Amino acid sequence: RYRELVDAWRLREDQGRPIELTIGELVLLYVEHATGYYRKHGKPTSEVACVKAACRFLMPHRRRRAADFGPLLLESIRGDMVRADLARTTINAQVGRLRRMMRWAVSKQLVRPDVVTSLAAVAALSEGRCDAREPEPVGPVPPEHVD
Repeated sequence: RYRELVDAWRLREDQGRPIELTIGELVLLYVEHATGYYRKHGKPTSEVACVKAACRFLMPHRRRRAADFGPLLLESIRGDMVRADLARTTINAQVGRLRRMMRWAVSKQLVRPDVVTSLAAVAALSEGRCDAREPEPVGPVPPEHVD
């Protein structure tokens, strides 16, 4: 099914009828894109692992239509990240990766542009105004490491 989906996406013989993707199918396509795009010296960068980690939170919703991905679903996924005890800054970065996936999908005409527009309405988590934990502060480097 995956290979058929990729072939149909690459060919897109009928431009007038959009391909109805599920969130799970979109994740497969985006991870394939990210693996080829985020490379340095011929090897995938750590961003690929970050994209995969963000996409794991989409898996409970994998059978839903990608065109139905909206602000309420994004907020629900963000809540799952809070319950998974991710730090607020990590959650904001992962939500940004999911938005970037949807922008990529729009650029490939896999979903309508209004999907991305609606996701932009979800504000980032603010320090002290959410239930997500704050990351540990980064202190100075010990002098012995500098020496």
